[in-house]
Amino acid sequence: MKTSKTMIVLANSRVAKFFVNPGRGSGLVPATVETLQAAPPRLYADRAGVSHSRVGPGVSAVEQSDPKAQAEAEFAASICDFLETSLKQGDYKQLVIAAGPHMLSSIRKALSEKVSKLVIAELDKDLTQVPVMELPKHFDDVLAI
Repeated sequence: MKTSKTMIVLANSRVAKFFVNPGRGSGLVPATVETLQAAPPRLYADRAGVSHSRVGPGVSAVEQSDPKAQAEAEFAASICDFLETSLKQGDYKQLVIAAGPHMLSSIRKALSEKVSKLVIAELDKDLTQVPVMELPKHFDDVLAI
């Protein structure tokens, strides 16, 4: 039986950890880049701006940006860039993503079509703080670690 390397991504809005399962019964091995750190959110004005009408005395509110959501989307994009590069290098053939619900959604949106086809499981849990020795039990239903 041919073994298939599986990349496992553990992520939240601040950190992403990467592991590889080389095959059945091989356990988890840290990937070439073990962790990625998110850049801190950029600070913007604390309230929405106002735009003045070019004609007449009217003013209207300008939509307020959400720096946290923007930082999360940018971090998800950097995670996906790493996954794309790792795929090109032949580091994995399958992908498992474990992240909190908001981050999982951001990662899904940022995945390329090629990488998204390799996703065999998604867990909507933040496992970034779980000790490495305890991680395999969270993936029992998905992998034979």
